[in-house]
Amino acid sequence: MLSFHRIGKSRVSRVVLGFYRSEEHGREALHEARNHGFRQSAVIYRSPDGELSHFHDGLGPRERALLGVATSVAVTVLARIAGVPAWAVAVLALAGFLISWFGTLQLRVGLRHRVLRDYSGSVLPGESLVVVEGSEEEVADIIAVLQHISEEYWTGPLGKRAIRAQLVTLLQIHQQVRARVTLDEVRLVGQHAWVWTSGEITGQLAVVGTWVQLFVWERELEVARREQGVWRLYGYQQ
Repeated sequence: MLSFHRIGKSRVSRVVLGFYRSEEHGREALHEARNHGFRQSAVIYRSPDGELSHFHDGLGPRERALLGVATSVAVTVLARIAGVPAWAVAVLALAGFLISWFGTLQLRVGLRHRVLRDYSGSVLPGESLVVVEGSEEEVADIIAVLQHISEEYWTGPLGKRAIRAQLVTLLQIHQQVRARVTLDEVRLVGQHAWVWTSGEITGQLAVVGTWVQLFVWERELEVARREQGVWRLYGYQQ
């Protein structure tokens, strides 16, 4: 299942959630997101016995402070060994702390632990949840990465560009959009996998907050193929 919504009151920053049925699939999706430049991303995994683990957490204030202190101590020791005057050592130590504190923010890698904690309750035992933060313009691309949609995707009148345009439109008029998909059948046909699914997409209207059904389908066919070692949706190109 994929879900995406705004962060707080911002109309710019969005969080995309991708649910997967194993830790391996979640880490694979995170790897794809990172390879496509979405560094503000992480994965939450809940083991069958209920234990939670996070991969690629961001650095919180406590971690940044500890890193800043460690950097200051290292700079102080090296400066004293080099015979730097005491006043210069103090300046260098302060500079090392500030660089560590603000520099980690500028890296924008991973997500804050608080953000991951907010979504941890949605993960069932044995599931993984990939969390990716990006701008509103990037959401469609993030979803395409998490769904492994091929650049050559085409089904009926829809290509990948048309799908992206539809997603952008949905984002403009809905506060949240959720998709629930049930895998009905998978059949290998030559080098392709024929996949039948059923599901629905719902959206929460941005102004009134009402949830409405946007799309519903039953046992629809999609085709996937291997591209660079990864299964991607290719479309039913007949």
